[in-house]
Amino acid sequence: MKCFSQFGYSSHHSKSARSHNDLKTRAFILKSEIRAILIATPRFRITLGLMLFRIGVNFAEKTRYDKKCIALESLDMGLPLKVTKGNGEEAFEPYLLRAGGWTEDRYFKEAPETRIFEFEDGELIMHSPVNTRHQEIVRFLTFLITGYASKHKLGKALNGPAVVRLRPNLDYEPDIFYIANEQLGQLGDQYFSGAPTLVIEVTSPGSRNHDLTIKALNYHEHGVKEYWAVDGGEKILYRHLLSEHPNDPYLITRHTEGRFESESLSGFWIQVNWLWQKPLPAELECLQQIFDI
Repeated sequence: MKCFSQFGYSSHHSKSARSHNDLKTRAFILKSEIRAILIATPRFRITLGLMLFRIGVNFAEKTRYDKKCIALESLDMGLPLKVTKGNGEEAFEPYLLRAGGWTEDRYFKEAPETRIFEFEDGELIMHSPVNTRHQEIVRFLTFLITGYASKHKLGKALNGPAVVRLRPNLDYEPDIFYIANEQLGQLGDQYFSGAPTLVIEVTSPGSRNHDLTIKALNYHEHGVKEYWAVDGGEKILYRHLLSEHPNDPYLITRHTEGRFESESLSGFWIQVNWLWQKPLPAELECLQQIFDI
């Protein structure tokens, strides 16, 4: 079960099994071939530095390999899954793993809090580990938004794996989400219910397509006013804004440099090129610039 803190949280989610007859797990990968193997270990623990997580779908028999995905048909075997390379080591190349046959209740009870796991209508989504640059950008933006919101008493920012429950059976763990004061009543012990004012995802090779397509569509459909997808690899910040007409698609703009102002967090801005600097600029100095203008 999940509980919140301002810079992260500790907690849990899950889902429960559907009929085992139609379960399927898909691992979408990039760059190098990854295979999935069954491992007989407890449901969740750290062993020899590897995360062993029983996803509860039970498979094997029919396994299909190609350059971009691996599909495992479920059987009722009750065995856990680990994503590995050919030599048996855990895979850190980009991938997106979907495990079918879960319920939202099980997601909240069992999905581990140490990594990002999300839930879309019966499927548990497991992301490949992010790199340090991803975490640095998340921390940098969280610091700026939290400092600005705190000074002006405007609300608060939270980080995944804290959960945003857009609706029943659709639970995301955004890198950053900002909730305004009038939304604080929607923040419970396990999740935030509804659409945050601002959502920020820092894309990674394994999540980029998901962040820019499926998540963007779901954030729009459920009323997220402003959604940023920060693509550090391409050095582009994609801003998605709700139209005055709810049925219209997001207005999407691309930003690579210059001053960039939020439409939903009044008065907050950044220099986009801050995000591409290596190392990132000092957070306090950037926050002071925001306050001074």
